[in-house]
Amino acid sequence: MEQPMRTPPQPKPTLDGPSSASKAVPVAGQSPHSQIQTTQPPAPQEHPMFQSIMKREASIMDACSGSVEHKAIIAATKKACQDQPKLLNATPASMLNCVMSCAMLGIIPNGLHNSAWLIPYGKEAKLMIGYNGYIDLITRSSTWDSVEARLVYEGEHFEVHAGTRNEIIHIEDITKRGDVRKIIAAYAVARGPNGATQWEVCNKQDIQKAYNASKSKNLWDGDNRPEMTKKTAVRKLAKYMVLDRLGQYGVAVMDDTHGYKQVQNVSGEPQDLEDGLRGLVTGEVIDAEPERDPDTGEIIPEHIGAES
Repeated sequence: MEQPMRTPPQPKPTLDGPSSASKAVPVAGQSPHSQIQTTQPPAPQEHPMFQSIMKREASIMDACSGSVEHKAIIAATKKACQDQPKLLNATPASMLNCVMSCAMLGIIPNGLHNSAWLIPYGKEAKLMIGYNGYIDLITRSSTWDSVEARLVYEGEHFEVHAGTRNEIIHIEDITKRGDVRKIIAAYAVARGPNGATQWEVCNKQDIQKAYNASKSKNLWDGDNRPEMTKKTAVRKLAKYMVLDRLGQYGVAVMDDTHGYKQVQNVSGEPQDLEDGLRGLVTGEVIDAEPERDPDTGEIIPEHIGAES
């Protein structure tokens, strides 16, 4: 009678790992650790967005105005993408334009001073200059020493005297401030040498018009509305100030209302933004032809007909 086959007993696992029967026997002359083959995880690949930016690192460094380090701009851009992942969906070209703009304008995006923000807009990244950023650009691009903006709330004493008197009288009332729905006006004042001043006022209709034209209305929500309202007044003031070419470009072009305007060269052909910014520094780029009166040929100022 045939006996059934018996399975040989298996070694029992222990808390220390596999039994001695299952351990590899070291070969003479070799360390036991050499028998263990470990696979190192591959180094993490940088996002294609930043790969594209780093390929142009030398250009970004050359473009820096001297007030900021190019590495600080790149680090701030990466941090902005971490905080707002939708920026990673933007085209690398649009993000590179933002980085180059920051370098040439001397602005760090999404920084502590709220000078500018990187905003995802569809498949593009946009650079939006904030209230503090505009003031910084104006003071660096002109002879004005300082610029400030103030808000006017319902119930406050507020007088505007034009003509030969040319002054603003504003008596703030802290008991009436704080409710953004009660803002009725904003004004910006620039102060220069020898007591010189220049100012502009935005009424409630001007503020609403700026809000309606904004592509990023969420930036006007809640506590951001006072700063955006001040920015509206500063932008209006900057349009009539004497600024250098780069300052004019930064103030008039890169904002949340109009986005990037097409920069043209002397032949009227569109240019890449990076080349356009370089041209503004060297003087090789001119702005688009201004609007002229069809009868007289005179240039029509932007503010005619825009006042409320």
